[in-house]
Amino acid sequence: MVEAHTPTPPAAAPVEVTSTLPAISADGIECPQHVGIVGLGLIGGSLAVRLRSAGCAVSAWNHRAHPYETAARIGIECKDTLEELVEAQPDVLVLCNPLVAMPKILQTIKPIYRPGAHNAHRRGQREGLGARAGARRRHH
Repeated sequence: MVEAHTPTPPAAAPVEVTSTLPAISADGIECPQHVGIVGLGLIGGSLAVRLRSAGCAVSAWNHRAHPYETAARIGIECKDTLEELVEAQPDVLVLCNPLVAMPKILQTIKPIYRPGAHNAHRRGQREGLGARAGARRRHH
């Protein structure tokens, strides 16, 4: 059996977040300044690395601390608890945890997560696909 080896990415300089408003990239894509990631496994860890290399501030929580050393080396701020991650008020919170853990994660997050409380830019919530779909349903 061949053991998979993921190369350690180069260390990234810390990103200073000066605004919670999303940045607008050259191609018009809105980019959050601070992303919170629940789970640093294959998906969450890969996402965190890509976001850091793109200049986003990334905070993360994992149910085990073993990925924290590598994550911290590249500038990912690792939180000791899920509550600490949510209380850091990232612009976006991405759940990359195993599905079996989802009920407990959501139960923990629900009383403390306040979408939009820290993010002045909320256009996506009012004008996104969900809002448009709702408007279409009301008119038909």
